[in-house]
Amino acid sequence: MVQLVEMPVEKFDAWNERVWRLYRAELIQSGVSPAAADVNVESNIKATMVDGKPAHGNTVFEVLDRDTIVGVVWLNQKDTEWFIYDIEVYEEFRGKGFGRA
Repeated sequence: MVQLVEMPVEKFDAWNERVWRLYRAELIQSGVSPAAADVNVESNIKATMVDGKPAHGNTVFEVLDRDTIVGVVWLNQKDTEWFIYDIEVYEEFRGKGFGRA
Protein backbone atom coordinates (compact mmCIF):
# COMPACT_ATOMS: atom_id res chain seq x y z
CA MET A 1 0.00 0.00 0.00
CA VAL A 2 1.32 3.42 -0.99
CA GLN A 3 1.46 6.17 1.61
CA LEU A 4 2.17 9.87 1.26
CA VAL A 5 4.33 11.38 3.99
CA GLU A 6 5.22 15.06 3.97
CA MET A 7 8.83 15.48 2.91
CA PRO A 8 11.09 16.19 5.88
CA VAL A 9 12.47 19.73 6.03
CA GLU A 10 16.05 18.48 5.81
CA LYS A 11 15.37 16.90 2.39
CA PHE A 12 13.31 19.71 0.92
CA ASP A 13 16.06 22.12 -0.19
CA ALA A 14 17.83 19.50 -2.32
CA TRP A 15 14.54 18.40 -3.88
CA ASN A 16 13.47 22.00 -4.52
CA GLU A 17 16.72 22.88 -6.31
CA ARG A 18 16.53 19.70 -8.40
CA VAL A 19 12.87 20.05 -9.44
CA TRP A 20 13.38 23.58 -10.80
CA ARG A 21 16.61 22.64 -12.58
CA LEU A 22 14.86 19.70 -14.27
CA TYR A 23 11.81 21.81 -15.12
CA ARG A 24 14.03 24.42 -16.78
CA ALA A 25 15.81 21.70 -18.77
CA GLU A 26 12.45 20.27 -19.91
CA LEU A 27 11.33 23.72 -21.08
CA ILE A 28 14.51 24.20 -23.09
CA GLN A 29 14.27 20.69 -24.55
CA SER A 30 10.72 21.50 -25.71
CA GLY A 31 12.03 24.50 -27.66
CA VAL A 32 11.74 27.35 -25.14
CA SER A 33 14.75 29.67 -25.17
CA PRO A 34 16.98 29.60 -22.07
CA ALA A 35 16.01 33.20 -21.27
CA ALA A 36 12.29 32.45 -21.54
CA ALA A 37 12.78 29.28 -19.47
CA ASP A 38 14.44 31.36 -16.75
CA VAL A 39 11.49 33.78 -16.71
CA ASN A 40 9.03 30.88 -16.57
CA VAL A 41 10.87 29.19 -13.71
CA GLU A 42 11.12 32.45 -11.71
CA SER A 43 7.42 33.13 -12.21
CA ASN A 44 6.47 29.64 -11.07
CA ILE A 45 8.77 29.80 -8.06
CA LYS A 46 7.14 33.08 -6.99
CA ALA A 47 3.68 31.52 -7.36
CA THR A 48 4.42 28.30 -5.47
CA MET A 49 7.21 29.00 -2.99
CA VAL A 50 7.66 31.50 -0.16
CA ASP A 51 11.17 31.98 1.20
CA GLY A 52 12.22 28.69 -0.42
CA LYS A 53 9.38 26.69 1.15
CA PRO A 54 6.02 25.61 -0.27
CA ALA A 55 3.41 28.39 -0.31
CA HIS A 56 0.01 27.84 1.27
CA GLY A 57 -1.80 24.96 -0.43
CA ASN A 58 1.41 23.33 -1.72
CA THR A 59 2.75 20.17 -0.12
CA VAL A 60 5.60 17.91 -1.22
CA PHE A 61 5.26 14.29 -0.17
CA GLU A 62 7.55 11.32 -0.25
CA VAL A 63 5.78 8.29 -1.69
CA LEU A 64 6.34 5.23 0.45
CA ASP A 65 5.73 1.55 -0.21
CA ARG A 66 5.93 0.06 3.24
CA ASP A 67 9.18 1.61 4.55
CA THR A 68 10.77 2.29 1.15
CA ILE A 69 10.67 5.72 -0.48
CA VAL A 70 9.71 5.05 -4.11
CA GLY A 71 9.17 8.62 -5.29
CA VAL A 72 7.94 12.15 -4.66
CA VAL A 73 4.70 13.96 -5.43
CA TRP A 74 4.03 17.69 -5.20
CA LEU A 75 0.36 18.51 -4.68
CA ASN A 76 -1.48 21.80 -4.66
CA GLN A 77 -4.92 22.30 -3.16
CA LYS A 78 -7.18 25.17 -4.24
CA ASP A 79 -10.49 25.06 -2.41
CA THR A 80 -11.82 21.54 -3.01
CA GLU A 81 -9.65 20.79 -6.05
CA TRP A 82 -6.24 19.11 -6.01
CA PHE A 83 -3.56 19.50 -8.68
CA ILE A 84 -0.44 17.40 -9.24
CA TYR A 85 2.40 19.81 -9.92
CA ASP A 86 5.10 17.16 -10.07
CA ILE A 87 5.28 13.42 -9.68
CA GLU A 88 8.34 11.23 -9.85
CA VAL A 89 8.65 7.52 -9.30
CA TYR A 90 12.32 6.72 -8.87
CA GLU A 91 13.74 4.79 -11.81
CA GLU A 92 14.29 1.50 -9.99
CA PHE A 93 10.60 1.42 -8.95
CA ARG A 94 9.02 2.36 -12.28
CA GLY A 95 6.64 -0.03 -14.02
CA LYS A 96 5.28 -1.38 -10.74
CA GLY A 97 2.10 0.70 -10.51
CA PHE A 98 3.30 3.33 -8.02
CA GLY A 99 2.43 6.24 -10.33
CA ARG A 100 -1.14 5.02 -10.67
CA ALA A 101 -1.41 4.33 -6.95
